[in-house]
Amino acid sequence: MKNVFSKKTILFLSLMTCSTASYAASFDCAKANAKYEKTICSDGALNILDEALSNNYRAVMNFNREQKVKDRLKQDQIAWLNKRNSCDEYQCIRGLYEWRVDEICENYGSFTKKSSCISTQDTARQANKEREVAQSERTIEEALQYLAVKHDKDIYDLSFSTSQLNSIVYTRPS
Repeated sequence: MKNVFSKKTILFLSLMTCSTASYAASFDCAKANAKYEKTICSDGALNILDEALSNNYRAVMNFNREQKVKDRLKQDQIAWLNKRNSCDEYQCIRGLYEWRVDEICENYGSFTKKSSCISTQDTARQANKEREVAQSERTIEEALQYLAVKHDKDIYDLSFSTSQLNSIVYTRPS
């Protein structure tokens, strides 16, 4: 039987399953004090980006390369951390993470196996999968509430009353 999972996929999925909700890859969320730390810990997409960045950084640092390459990566990472730590807004933090995750792959990926480098495309796919799983685990009532909010204008335009929407006739097949 043909193996449908690449080594990168297996590595990425194993990183995702080994992590817990209280940890980002680079720090303990239970000890988060700074605004940027709390923002990272409170958002699944930023958590995934943080884990990918940590993976990419470790992959380069653990690869048997010249010390000057590792020193340059370390200096670049410190500069990046200072930029990230000065961000007050979600979009600023996310933008820096997306740039840095891919930047390490592009600038240092040739020093390690490309298959061990996790890109922002990989993180976006993982975030989408997690959203799909979360949506599939909703109760019927939660799903209906989600759809009601999402399609509020359409429902209003159709002139359904609250009692009609709550009726079993409209919510469950017979």
